[in-house]
Amino acid sequence: MKILIISEYLHPQTSGITIRIEYYIKYLKKSGHHVTVYGPKRCPTANRKLTSIPLYFFNPDIHQCLPSFQLYKDILFEEYDLVHIVGPNFFLGTIILYLFCKLLGIIVCTSYHTNLLDFVKEYCKNHLLYKLMSSFAIYFHYYPTIWLNIPILHPENFMDLKIGCNDFNQGNVLSTGIDTDLFQYSENFIKNKLIYIGRVAPEKNLFRLIDLFTLVQDEYTLDIVGFGPTENALKKYVKEKQIKN
Repeated sequence: MKILIISEYLHPQTSGITIRIEYYIKYLKKSGHHVTVYGPKRCPTANRKLTSIPLYFFNPDIHQCLPSFQLYKDILFEEYDLVHIVGPNFFLGTIILYLFCKLLGIIVCTSYHTNLLDFVKEYCKNHLLYKLMSSFAIYFHYYPTIWLNIPILHPENFMDLKIGCNDFNQGNVLSTGIDTDLFQYSENFIKNKLIYIGRVAPEKNLFRLIDLFTLVQDEYTLDIVGFGPTENALKKYVKEKQIKN
């Protein structure tokens, strides 16, 4: 297949979403598909570049892409079998891309990876601005996808879409978690191990994880693998809680 992927979640951004999308692209290429990737100029995975705006107000690691003439030209003339818009946003003009693909008869799908309302609440402490951003998110981030019946890939537990989309349960669930056919208990198993791998950031509730872990640390060990803006604060909190494992 000839596939076009538009994504802001690419290296060097640090997030679990980025890792997933990078592996997703590698897997498609390894499977013999012709993949074109549009992304921010700083991203080496993107072989087509888009101008992007860093979201300094929320998280400067995130860059919101803007559409380009080259993007529309590619969609018009390159005869793609599938266009996948990862994490659609208002600045990208997603609704126009949806309509453009539908007009040309190109299959277009999208995927949501972040509970946007929780994310905004974590980073935006101004209540009035949060309410404004929440309404903006619902009407411009989710509704166009729902109204135009665009196929949605999403994690199984995604509260934003459950609230906004009546047909949520008919959506396409994006597999998450560990493949237990590949990963099983070792013959040398001694103790349960709790592992978190991902971005160390406020929205991940890792401080809450530490609090809960203190209740079971006699039966478990805890490994946190990752980095991010709250890394130093989390290390300090672990010392304060006197976590042994």
